[in-house]
Amino acid sequence: MVSKRPGEAALYLQIAEEIKKDLLKARYGEQIPSESELIEKYSVSRGTIRQAVGVLVNSGYLYKLVGKGTYRGNGMSQYDAHNRVPTFTQNILLLGDTPTITDVVLQSCKADEIIADNLSVPVGEEVWRLSRLRGVQNQKPMCYMIAYILKNKIPDLKAEDLELSLIDMITQKFKIEISSTTNSVSAMAADEILAKELRVNAGQILLVADFIARDKEERPFLYDKSYNWDRDYHYVIESEFLMN
Repeated sequence: MVSKRPGEAALYLQIAEEIKKDLLKARYGEQIPSESELIEKYSVSRGTIRQAVGVLVNSGYLYKLVGKGTYRGNGMSQYDAHNRVPTFTQNILLLGDTPTITDVVLQSCKADEIIADNLSVPVGEEVWRLSRLRGVQNQKPMCYMIAYILKNKIPDLKAEDLELSLIDMITQKFKIEISSTTNSVSAMAADEILAKELRVNAGQILLVADFIARDKEERPFLYDKSYNWDRDYHYVIESEFLMN
């Protein structure tokens, strides 16, 4: 039971901090206990729990799906979320489905001209190559992704470090601050290799997305390329324009 003592923060803020501590044990997208379960756990009123959850939703530590429940977020505020392109994981969760990740392969490789150009490193520099398949539970893969990461940023990277979201892994597990990103999209016909990975016919039109992330010194350290086959879903990117 949590109770407020003189000079301490409001009770709902204390509860919010307790819930936040528990979130450290949960994965992004994992559902948290129901409102009734939280009331019983902390022995406080429904109003206090709702205030505490509201604080965490506003700060991005939690998010809600109407009629489904409340889930662990990635610590991104609502303001930040409006000014960044949603990740694959965020898109699928917002649609009410369960995202999956399979076939995670990590290996070292030498940067070719394209990789070197996007990461601003010399051709031939050793970088991490992290490939994976993304999709929706009980369906065939929707996306084949290959990330190239500077080794000096994450020298001890392991395949098991990637549980679901690449951005969560970078910002939360490795505490790397992302200051800016660049996104570009194009279309291409699937060759035999991509067709096999995504289980589609060769020639299927794919949406190709290139994503570059920069650190707080504005140096690119992550180049992620994804090949998307999307039969049942569409993606919406929203941005806010702020005027002084």
